[in-house]
Order: sequence, then C-alpha cells, then structure tokens
Amino acid sequence: MGASEEESGHPEGGGRITTEIWAAIILIAAPLWFNFTFALLGRRFDYPDILRRPTEEILERFRAGGPSLILLWWAFMLSGLLMIGAAVVLSQALGFRGVLPVATTIGVLAGLVQMLGLLRWVYLVPNLARAYADPQSSPVQREATAVIFRAFHQYLGVVPRDVVHDGDRRSARVSHVRSMVVVVMEPSLELGGP
Repeated sequence: MGASEEESGHPEGGGRITTEIWAAIILIAAPLWFNFTFALLGRRFDYPDILRRPTEEILERFRAGGPSLILLWWAFMLSGLLMIGAAVVLSQALGFRGVLPVATTIGVLAGLVQMLGLLRWVYLVPNLARAYADPQSSPVQREATAVIFRAFHQYLGVVPRDVVHDGDRRSARVSHVRSMVVVVMEPSLELGGP
C-alpha cells in the first residue's frame, strides 16, 4: 500500500482528499478570495484610499453603501478565516514539526487580527454611520461619534496594517508569496524536528 492509499483509505488513492490537497486548495483559494473581495471593495467603497479621508466622508459613504456593503465587508473578513485555515492545514501537511508550531501560531494570530480589524466594518461602523447621519443628533453627539470612529479606526485599522506591513502592503504580499514559493518549490528544505 502506497502513501496515497494509506492517506485516502482507499486503494488507488480515490475517495478522501489528502491534507496536502486541502492545503493546496486553501493556499489557492485564500489569495484569490482576498484579492477578489479587496477589488470589489475598491470599486464599491474606494478601499483602501477612503481610509485616509475625513471621518464625515467615510461614514457617509459607508451609510450610502447600505446592507450590500456590509455583506461585502463580511466576505472580505472571511479572507482572515481562510488565512487561519491555510496556516493550520499547511502545517499539518508539512508534519507540524520544527518551527511549524510557531509559524502556525503566527499565521492563526495574523488571521484573527485581520478578522477583528475587518469586523468593525460589520458591527461598529454601521451604527456609527447611522448615528452620525441622524438629523436628531446634536453637534456634540456627532463629534462623539466621530471620535469613537477615529479611535477604533486607528486601533483596529491603521495601526495593525502599518505595523504588520511597515506601511507598504505590496512588499508584505511579495514577502508572503516568496515564503510560500520557497516552501512549495524546495522540498528538501529542512524545517527541523525529528
């Protein structure tokens, strides 16, 4: 019985999908999903450029986007979940030894940070946008709403993105891709462990 027969539980490798195939599927799906939803947010909400605009403009554009924009933010948030899945399944496929437990932990934490940062657009921002646009709101209430938005925007958006990406998202993506290519293209790479 060969390795593929043992993993699938069926002769000739049929039946179940192996961990390696799941890892490949997720590693293909995650960047595709991220870039697809990122591009949709760019077209629909001028993301990420809108993040550097005045609070009033951000909240008004968000409110004008309605429920379908919130749904799009949900979809974009799922890229963090895919990142978590990719970290875990790739680590399992590679044997979870050597530095892989640390790498997996970092991958899971990165996915959680991304998800938490993006969930503000689903739970917090809709309420703030409504409160800001409410004609019954006083100038003091509007300013308080704007302060809350800016605080969460800095805390869950700008700071993690700039720290993680050192202000340059493209170089971070290139590093990510290079790391994956090294692991995939160099099967003799010694990851440590027994």
